[in-house]
Amino acid sequence: LVVTLHDSEVDDKGKLAYTSSSFDTKPVDNNGFCPIWKDGAQTWQVVNPEVAVVVFSLKEKDWEFDDRVAEAAIPINRLRDGYRSVQLFDLNNSRSGAFGFASLLVEIKIV
Repeated sequence: LVVTLHDSEVDDKGKLAYTSSSFDTKPVDNNGFCPIWKDGAQTWQVVNPEVAVVVFSLKEKDWEFDDRVAEAAIPINRLRDGYRSVQLFDLNNSRSGAFGFASLLVEIKIV
């Protein structure tokens, strides 16, 4: 699982600049139906909540490369505190077939 925050900030010239930061979890072997990541909490400082977006990208670890399986993008200003179910979409932005019920259970803390 890769969690990425896309944001913007004012640079030293006074212009709006794109920023991003990511957090990769360790792969969970042989547990594709109900994996649990215990990598600890990740904290970010959001500079511009009106445009910031958090992206959850689920990847399958292969021997040579990682395949993207599903993703979800959520605007930061739409998140609320607490445990949230994040619905995942396949690479065609669909929730059909195997992705009909695919989701992540995440805990959000806004301070």
